[in-house]
Amino acid sequence: MTTEQSPVSNLQQALGSTVAVEPKARSKRNTSTGVCWSLLAFGFALPWLVPVHSYPWPTLYNEVAAGLALLPLALWVVTRRAGMVFDMLSLGFAAVALVPLLQAAGGMLAFPGEAPVISVYLLGCAVAVAIARSCEALAPGRLPDALFAGFVIAAVVSTALALAQWLLLDWGPFMAPISIGNRPMANVGQSNELSTLLLWGLIGLWWAHARRGIGAWVAIFAAATLLVGIASTQSRTGWLGIALLLAFAWVSPGSLGTAKHRLVFLGLGLWFAVLAFGWTYTTELIGAGGADSLRSRLRSGLRPEIWSMMIDGIHHRPWLGYGWNQGRLVQVDELPQYADLKRGIQHAHNLVLDLMLWNGLPLGLAIAALLGLWLWWQVQRATSAEQILILLTIGTFTLHALLELPHCKAFFLVPVALMMGILNARSTLVPPARLPLAVSAALVIALGSVLLLMWKDYRAIELDVQSQRLRAARIGAHAPPPAPEIYILNGLQAALINERIEPRKHMPADEIERLRLTARRYPEEAALLRYAKAAALNGQSLAAQDALRQACMLFQHSYCDKLRIAWGEFAREHPGAEPVPFPRLGLSTQ
Repeated sequence: MTTEQSPVSNLQQALGSTVAVEPKARSKRNTSTGVCWSLLAFGFALPWLVPVHSYPWPTLYNEVAAGLALLPLALWVVTRRAGMVFDMLSLGFAAVALVPLLQAAGGMLAFPGEAPVISVYLLGCAVAVAIARSCEALAPGRLPDALFAGFVIAAVVSTALALAQWLLLDWGPFMAPISIGNRPMANVGQSNELSTLLLWGLIGLWWAHARRGIGAWVAIFAAATLLVGIASTQSRTGWLGIALLLAFAWVSPGSLGTAKHRLVFLGLGLWFAVLAFGWTYTTELIGAGGADSLRSRLRSGLRPEIWSMMIDGIHHRPWLGYGWNQGRLVQVDELPQYADLKRGIQHAHNLVLDLMLWNGLPLGLAIAALLGLWLWWQVQRATSAEQILILLTIGTFTLHALLELPHCKAFFLVPVALMMGILNARSTLVPPARLPLAVSAALVIALGSVLLLMWKDYRAIELDVQSQRLRAARIGAHAPPPAPEIYILNGLQAALINERIEPRKHMPADEIERLRLTARRYPEEAALLRYAKAAALNGQSLAAQDALRQACMLFQHSYCDKLRIAWGEFAREHPGAEPVPFPRLGLSTQ
């Protein structure tokens, strides 16, 4: 990689990396440099295309892949003997990374081992901003070219995967399986997240055309294809994103040069409207996969009730909050007022509310305000087409983050942090600080080591969970092996180890407490039932009833009826235990 302008491969040129060079200026070094940037584009696309989604953390491999995409850039910066450039934004991310550690030290987290993982995410954002600034100083424009090329590659492939899922085609190990009746999600794992990726792909095409990397007709055809993919998700977030892009194109500054293409944007908008309104009918007509009715997609859904619940939680813990990534505790604390939700809620589905839940009102509002001020400052100073398109990409992410939780996924956070660093490199308030080369190299080694350990940890946890399930089904050996040694994902491992505790009489108090914490932090059916049994067998009848009551309020009435039957069988199997009547609240009236 070099600061010299050089040609790249045909693929990279088609996707928007356009640097004008005379043919006689080609060299082996320039060609290899172009290949490196092209490969980097595929690296940016990879996190969206990993087809493996396994319990208990379905997107872990995708998120590790997003972090690994930073390593080639970081190594390049170090090998060019240029230390990473840390500005106020990256230092801010690094400072916030201390908060989860302080919360864990203060006893706010049920599983303190969660805190280092959250801090790694925030430090990763800080490093991504710093790497992007350094890359822009060494090779202006090359990083955003590769980033948008990666978006286009991932979007095109994901559209094909989504349509294959919609048509009920089986592409084997290259495509993540989905349940019949679900909306397409490609390998991203969630339909709304797929729609945002495809929106980024549209902006990537816009970028490529603005950089004269692709012609108008290629851009129009590719955009029309990606709109089919967005329509297949039936994502209301995607609909709002399309409206944002069209509105921006219609009233955009002259630097984008969209005034003469307004009819094209209008035509693409009408094409998407036809797709969106006709998708359900087309699905039923050809007998394809899942599609919700248009009427159901136009309803507000559960978000207003979720937001109301989270606001109540903020009201009850206004100063310090619940701790980073502890939103599930709000639902437990606010029962039975929100028992009608009948689904587990881990996040507020709104970035600002999440920040206040995790940090309390003072710090949460301060973080949200500073991010808002940064965005406003960049908008005020955006003059080039490149800056405007990057801001539009961040804007679609922000729109999604105000309605769902892309801010909790590394495959969104890493690209957004890189784009923030690119913008800071082109306009900065405060002169940045350059880290010494040795410190930068140590950061690269630490980042790579943590990511590899996360992958190793999760692979061990994944195999252990599979083994536990086989034993539960009485398949294979019944003697449980020792829990695997874990280095980074200690919080997740601690919760899974607690699942191995068998309820029995005369249990140590610390084991009962571990089951209680697991049922509170991860209030799933099995965890609540296990804790209820342990409490009942050890003379804690009120705690047992409370756990059963929570299960009935959190989950569907049909599950509550099954739980009542299971509890009756448990009572018959343990006649000597103190009788604990099943609570009436939550029973089906059918």
